[in-house]
Amino acid sequence: MVLAALIWSVTLAALAVLGFLVLVVAVWSAASGESPVPFLLGVAGAVVACAVLLSGLYAAPFLRRMPPAGRLALIGALVGPFPVAAVAYVLNG
Repeated sequence: MVLAALIWSVTLAALAVLGFLVLVVAVWSAASGESPVPFLLGVAGAVVACAVLLSGLYAAPFLRRMPPAGRLALIGALVGPFPVAAVAYVLNG
């Protein structure tokens, strides 16, 4: 369980940075007179799609035999590199 918590803490920290950057872009967009709604709806759609995908993966039949901590660690290891790579790309840009 500690391994799953460690993996997910790194992933969630990267997602928090990305969420902050999305809000900054939305505020800049609103300050310039543009509507940030289409941008925010696109981001919300991507978040919902990822949540559905992860929920389906967590409940997949081939992972049901694993204990919940093992499933969380495996899914965290599969998901973790994507937000971290996105943050690295945005910040080194």
